[in-house]
Amino acid sequence: QTASPIALAPTSTASCTISLAAANLAAANPTYVWWAALTAVTACHALLSVRFARRSAGAVPSWALGYVVVFSVAAFVRSAFVVRWSSRPHACLFDTPYRVLGSDLFDRLVANCAEVSFGALIAEVSGFHLDILGLRWLPAVARLCAWPIVLAQACCWTGEISDNKLWHVVEESLWGGTFALHTALACAALLQPADGKAAAASRSYLLAIASLSAAYVYFMIAVDIPMYYAQWRADEA
Repeated sequence: QTASPIALAPTSTASCTISLAAANLAAANPTYVWWAALTAVTACHALLSVRFARRSAGAVPSWALGYVVVFSVAAFVRSAFVVRWSSRPHACLFDTPYRVLGSDLFDRLVANCAEVSFGALIAEVSGFHLDILGLRWLPAVARLCAWPIVLAQACCWTGEISDNKLWHVVEESLWGGTFALHTALACAALLQPADGKAAAASRSYLLAIASLSAAYVYFMIAVDIPMYYAQWRADEA
């Protein structure tokens, strides 16, 4: 037995109304559509990361779980209270109490935690997998890759305080150089022979890191660093 068209009419009308409202919002202010989508994605990521950390306690090193949770929660907070960096003085996309959430200082503090956690996570996990492959000095070099990210934070803070975009050029260059080194280390390890399931899993991780890091380095060189350099040139003109 099929439902009558009359019974389906209210549902169809409501769906059309919602779709029309969403289309009008996207046309009127696509920034808010982008913000809502970004917030939803990072919220899901944060919830999944926390759930994974709770279920994996004892099976996965606590430092790794800590880095994952800090990064994912910080990414959500930065997405929820996004800063309009194109305006000066910088402010949140929308009004917040006391103008703390979404301020450039608050965002930088949260970003500092997220980026250091991310850099340390990649460095430590890469070092772990290079250790499994039995390589001599590559694991130590991989773990040292956490420190340029810390230095990049100092450059970013200096750029924020001085409003000099040249410091952000240095910051992004440190990020790009660090992941170029991650790419080189992973490629060097992949050239070495290795046997066993553990070695195969480590090689899969290193292949992923090499591929993703190479793409990231290309983005930094082709897009991000030139963007900050152009902003610095515009400010100096």
